[in-house]
Amino acid sequence: MGPGGSRRPRNSQHATPATASAASRNGTNQQQQQKDHEHDFDIVAYRTTFWRTFFFYALSFGTCGLFRLFLHWYPKLLIQFRAKLCSVESADLVLVVDNHNRHDICKVYHRNRSGTDHTVVANTDGTLTELEDLRWFKYRKLQYTWIDGEWSTPSRAYSHVTPEVLAKSAPPSGLKADDVALRRTYFGMNVMPVKLSPFYELVYKEVLSPFYIFQAVSVTVWYVDDYVWYAALIIVMSLYSVIMTLRQTRSQQRRLQSMVVEHEEVEVIRENGRVCTLDSSEIVPGDVLVIPPQGCMMYCDCVLLNGTVIVNESMLTGESIPIYKVCDLG
Repeated sequence: MGPGGSRRPRNSQHATPATASAASRNGTNQQQQQKDHEHDFDIVAYRTTFWRTFFFYALSFGTCGLFRLFLHWYPKLLIQFRAKLCSVESADLVLVVDNHNRHDICKVYHRNRSGTDHTVVANTDGTLTELEDLRWFKYRKLQYTWIDGEWSTPSRAYSHVTPEVLAKSAPPSGLKADDVALRRTYFGMNVMPVKLSPFYELVYKEVLSPFYIFQAVSVTVWYVDDYVWYAALIIVMSLYSVIMTLRQTRSQQRRLQSMVVEHEEVEVIRENGRVCTLDSSEIVPGDVLVIPPQGCMMYCDCVLLNGTVIVNESMLTGESIPIYKVCDLG
C-alpha cells in the first residue's frame, strides 16, 4: 500500500545551472529546483547568523515594528536580511519560490541518528534505509527530506515502484513490529490532519494585509483633520469585515476537518501471519490488507495481490459505474 492521501511527484529534482556551479565550490547544492505534475518551485538554503539576527531585531524595535512589517510583505528580503546562503547540510531555513513567484520561508528540522531517534528514508524499491543525518522541512502539508542530494517526499519513493516489485516486497506473513515502527517514523500516521488555526494567527494574517494597513493610516489622517465621524465609520466597517472574514475562514476549516477525519477498522496481516483488526489510521506502507467479503472502504492506495474485486472509484474518477479489477501480477 502507499501512504493514504499522499501525492506522487513524477519527475525527479535536478539542480539548476547556477546550482551546479555553487555545488562545485561548496561541495553541495545551495539551490534545488523541484518539478513534478503538481509542483514547480525552487528551494534555496539559508542559515541565520548572530549579527544579522541582532540587527534585524534592533531595527524592528527601533522602528516600532515598521521594519518588520515591511519585511513581512517581502519574504525574500526578510530571509536575505536574517540569513546567508549556505549548503543544505548547514541550513536552518529554506526559501521556497513557486511558479507564481510566491515566496515562503520554511524552517529546516535536523535529527542525528541515535539509539532512540530513527532517521529512516524510503528507497525506490519500497525498502527503508537509515541515515546518519536527517534534514527535512514542511511545505504545503508535505514533508520534504534531503536524500542523496535532492529534496524528496515520502510518497516519491513509492511512485516509481511497479506493482510487481511492491507485491514481492510485501512479506506474506506480514510486517514485523520493528518494521512497522520504522515505517511509521518516516511516513507518519495514515491520516490527513487538518488543524484549526489559532484565532490569534487568523487575526494576525488578516489585519497585516496591505488593505487594512492603508485603512489604519487613513483613519489616523482623518482623525488629525477632525473627520471624526467618517473615521469612526471606517473603523466600524473594517472591524465588521475582519470579523466576518474570520468567521468564514474558521467555518471552512471546521467543514474541511469534518470531511477528512473519517476512519474505520481494517484487517491487516502482521507478524507471523496474524490477522489483526486495526484502525485505518495505523496502517503503514507495506502492510497486507484483507478485504472482507462484504466489502469495505479503502483508506489508502493498494495493489491487488490475489482475487478479484469490484471497486467504486466515482469519488476519484467521476465514473458512476463500479470497476471490475483482477489481480494481474503474473
